[in-house]
Amino acid sequence: MPAVSLDQTVRSLAAKAAGLKGKPVNEQDTKAALIEPMLAALGWDLHDLGVVRHVSDRIAVMYLGHIVEVAGADDLYEDPKHPYTAALLSAVPKGHQGHARERIILTGDVPSPADPPTGCPFHPRCPKARMIGGDGGVPENCRTEMPPLADVGGGHEAACWYPVTAGETLHAAAHA
Repeated sequence: MPAVSLDQTVRSLAAKAAGLKGKPVNEQDTKAALIEPMLAALGWDLHDLGVVRHVSDRIAVMYLGHIVEVAGADDLYEDPKHPYTAALLSAVPKGHQGHARERIILTGDVPSPADPPTGCPFHPRCPKARMIGGDGGVPENCRTEMPPLADVGGGHEAACWYPVTAGETLHAAAHA
């Protein structure tokens, strides 16, 4: 079977699984519709990041139903690129990651999945967007355009207009 046909078959199955019969299904919807129920059926606690690192080769991080970062387990834990991932990992106890991170406590409320914000779904709580925007608030592209899941180096993908750089601290921005 040619790859195109297989891809169409997978997307069709994902659409049926997600209850989207006849509607276009993008790559993120396909992954979410096929992977999440499978892992849930296996009894995985997808929020236990201390365990996930040790049982996974690659990890996908989701926020409000969108994949925001995908990377090899060690790369993701050592060098997170999406601000949400950085905040999540800052909450993992020291024993699970080998070294303590400065805790990033996000401000604001989690948006409703039924009525998500336009643009990047994380922008209302994003410390990096506030750093970039300064006194002007969150940059317009964060508020109006969903960033694509793009390679930021070495097969590490992030859906962020302003990925976190190695050694960058978001702690101060989270409390601004």
